[in-house]
Amino acid sequence: MADNYLWDSQSPNPTINDKNPSPSAIDIPPTSRVHGNSCSNSKAVKLALGLIAVASVIALGVVKPKFIQKAVVAEYGTKSTKQELDTSSGPPEAKVKIVSSCSDLQKDITEALMHYIDNYIKNEAEINESYASCDPDNDNWMAEYYGYDDSYYDYNDETAEANETVIKKKKMPKSSKQTRSSLPKSSKQTRSSLPFSLQKQTRSSNQSGRTKTNGNEAKAASGFEQNSQNDNVNERDKVVSDGRFIFAAYGDVLQVWSAHGSTEEVSITQMPGDVKDCDPDKTELCISSTKPSIQALFLGNGRLIAVVSQNFDLYGTFDPSQFFDATKLAVIVYDVSDVTLGSPLNELAHKELPGSFIGGGSIGDKAVIVTSTDVHAFTWAVTEAVERSQPQYCGLNTTAYIELAKSTIKSLSFESTAKQMVTALDNANGCSDIVHVSTMQVGSIDNVPDLTESDFLLGSFVQLFTLDVSSAAGEIPATVTKTFSPSGFNLYLNGYNPYLTNDFVALPSTIYNYNSTTDRSYSSTFILGFGLSADGDFKLFSFGRTPGDMYNNNYRMDKKDGYLRIMTSDFVGLDEVTCTSTYLSKIYVLELPSTFGAMALVGESKLFGEDGSHYVLSGRFSGDLAFLSGDDSSYTNPFPFVAVDISDPTSPKTVGSLQTNCSLSYLEEIDLNGASYILGIGTETDRMTYQSYGIILALIDVSTPSEPKLAAYHKSEPASYTSIEYDYSSVRYFNGSLIIPVYGYKYNTTYITSAYMDEFVVYDISETTITPALNVTHSTEYISCMYDAAVPPRSFVVNSELTTIKDHTAIRTDMAGNVLSELDLDKGFNYSFCGR
Repeated sequence: MADNYLWDSQSPNPTINDKNPSPSAIDIPPTSRVHGNSCSNSKAVKLALGLIAVASVIALGVVKPKFIQKAVVAEYGTKSTKQELDTSSGPPEAKVKIVSSCSDLQKDITEALMHYIDNYIKNEAEINESYASCDPDNDNWMAEYYGYDDSYYDYNDETAEANETVIKKKKMPKSSKQTRSSLPKSSKQTRSSLPFSLQKQTRSSNQSGRTKTNGNEAKAASGFEQNSQNDNVNERDKVVSDGRFIFAAYGDVLQVWSAHGSTEEVSITQMPGDVKDCDPDKTELCISSTKPSIQALFLGNGRLIAVVSQNFDLYGTFDPSQFFDATKLAVIVYDVSDVTLGSPLNELAHKELPGSFIGGGSIGDKAVIVTSTDVHAFTWAVTEAVERSQPQYCGLNTTAYIELAKSTIKSLSFESTAKQMVTALDNANGCSDIVHVSTMQVGSIDNVPDLTESDFLLGSFVQLFTLDVSSAAGEIPATVTKTFSPSGFNLYLNGYNPYLTNDFVALPSTIYNYNSTTDRSYSSTFILGFGLSADGDFKLFSFGRTPGDMYNNNYRMDKKDGYLRIMTSDFVGLDEVTCTSTYLSKIYVLELPSTFGAMALVGESKLFGEDGSHYVLSGRFSGDLAFLSGDDSSYTNPFPFVAVDISDPTSPKTVGSLQTNCSLSYLEEIDLNGASYILGIGTETDRMTYQSYGIILALIDVSTPSEPKLAAYHKSEPASYTSIEYDYSSVRYFNGSLIIPVYGYKYNTTYITSAYMDEFVVYDISETTITPALNVTHSTEYISCMYDAAVPPRSFVVNSELTTIKDHTAIRTDMAGNVLSELDLDKGFNYSFCGR
């Protein structure tokens, strides 16, 4: 074992327990990719994927470019709204206005709705042209139009070629009526709280230098701090530790036990909130409520902050047009400076917040909480009347449809809808200090459509709260900044991943646009920037937009010296002959404004060469450098690892590259004897069979960025996997050792048998070797458990003892791997419904 092994350099070398492998208590899929295999032998699969893609584009706001803002005002706007629009002078990027009253906000929303509905009609006219052939007397008209009947999906070889020919001649319908028929008209069903499975999306990075020389170094030496890239920010997690105790969110209870020593005594704190069931057969209005659920924990300065959500639903007779807040969100502050095991934690204060929890963190005595309210229930109210699939438009040609649709919307009350939105979004803080929607209606970036072309302009109402928990007693003092954000229709797809530093918060979201002329979808990343004001609160002061998608990974964003650097990729197209995909992958540099306004794009660099065969799989910023691992969906090319120099923000450039046989989903910069290395975790895939070789650990020497070198390489069991790809918090690198969760199968090739494993593995890391040193088995039997009372995989090292936690079990071992104690988190609750 290496001299720098885990807790004690003098510890004996523990043996690896190959006879007692470990299994998983949750069903986690194998390593996923941004795009799957490029080509499929099954045309039916192609068709199904195509239909899904069409539905996604419609749902995410399909648009047609080049919409002129003044045309809408001239045709639908009132004199007052036109005057309001023209009060700002200068280019679009300079139009920064703040709402001063609820009346002002209502006018702003009214104008945005008019922009949106005009574009919606143009979009419906173009992509739903098939409804010109609609026959009200023939229920099967669409099947006949596209050349298929009721047995179309009984795909077989004899009809495959003919059907494929029909599909190529006529595109499948993109009716928003069809793709949105399952979408509720009530926001009660679109406001469910964000599940903690997205905790992987709340990581941030803000390294200020090439090597870890300050707070990051101290965190690594402690063995129990978060795997955070910013020294000063405690990020969202479900399991945290201060070195004395471990705090774990387990569904609707908070469990606390000693980080070292006996685990016989546990503190259990029940989250507030009554559960109510409704009889679905009754007609009387009834509001049901679920168990409260802890969405996040933030720890710091003797305070534990729990973010708790509870979901509600309506049963019986109700007006679906009325806004219904389906989520109750509360922030609860506990005193953890003096914990008494066996007793609940001492609650200091609580505060209820509007909207659904998106993310946040704590910085000293400040907690930053971001919430979002989906407003699509209101845009649906004004778009339903002009959907081309409505009966009144059946059989009308495009010109006749546009005329009737425009006549129809003249009878709609945009002001009434806007008033409903203002009423629903208003709270105790009033309507002031909200940024005008028109501020963000800019389209100055090539190939990135204007935000006016999408309903995401009014996608969500975002509120960022700054809470002071230093002397919390009863109510928590808080300030808030509010704005609309062009996202929110589907948080699972678009995500809100706050990127936090001690003086800056960035809120990125993904926007998808479809261009019917090129038959291509475009992705772009929209960023809201919040800066620390003079009074110590975060205020919205900037916004920006870049081409490409960050794929909900905030390791691809970094702020340094007044610049925001972003790594993105955009899928360009697929060559079905060669089965290769093309991507546009770049690093963009945005300059943050000195006063409220737009971020300026000042530099960009194309990644992975000119052929566009790779997308960004993982990345890590380090001072003036960025390190990236590329991947492709065809598995036909080597996987590039590149180093990019960003010392000149206006001219970032690739300075070094390394071709590897593995795709690395996670990168972390470490220091070994004064030299800089990148520790990568990923997979290696057989290019012929597309089978994964299991977990790959790669150590890359980047002490000379222009010449990165592969220093060490390790392959795990062929059928093993790890959650690290989507959960960076499950990684712990500590004193030359790496601790990661592993699950999958171990095979005995002699006897052709296999055993399931669910374990944590400790690896020794040196300059030339990566060696397995210790296994902690959690289970040897595959079990699938449902319910959110399951703890994500985490590890802590305190006083030369290792605690590993996963699902419903916490195991404490010594440095030789001997089990010292085991804690069943589900004891007395039976929350987990498990089956083999």
